[in-house]
Amino acid sequence: MRCDMKYPVRVFFLSYHNNYCRSQMAEAFMSFCGRERVRVGSGGILPQQIHPLTFQVMDEVGIPLYRPSSVQIDMVTLIHSDLIVVLCNDRIERCPRFPASYSSIHWNFVDPLVMDTSTILDFRRIRDLIRMHVLELCKQFDLPCSQTSF
Repeated sequence: MRCDMKYPVRVFFLSYHNNYCRSQMAEAFMSFCGRERVRVGSGGILPQQIHPLTFQVMDEVGIPLYRPSSVQIDMVTLIHSDLIVVLCNDRIERCPRFPASYSSIHWNFVDPLVMDTSTILDFRRIRDLIRMHVLELCKQFDLPCSQTSF
């Protein structure tokens, strides 16, 4: 997907349980990368408290989380987004689907808290996968971000 559009690009990250970690991490990485060239939001269907390990693993890479608590889907932001990124695991969660009129993609990431034995290593693995995907998305939007940015 090559995105030749006006800036700021509006991206919305959606996960089933916003804000354990996935959509918050993606929002933080994208906001850091895009700066003034992107407007980013995130939300969830069943919002939960952000897990303390989410804050810890993002601090490790120097990227702050922009919200201290979970957020219900903001339908206005969602509807006016240029791209909706769904971050959830098809096998475990009820991932939302969007009609073809919406530009959306699906990143199939497991929520580290679905495992009873979640560790900081699980959170780091998800963080690094999300970072890699956000970097690719930044390239598609011609946002000036590189692997060395974070």
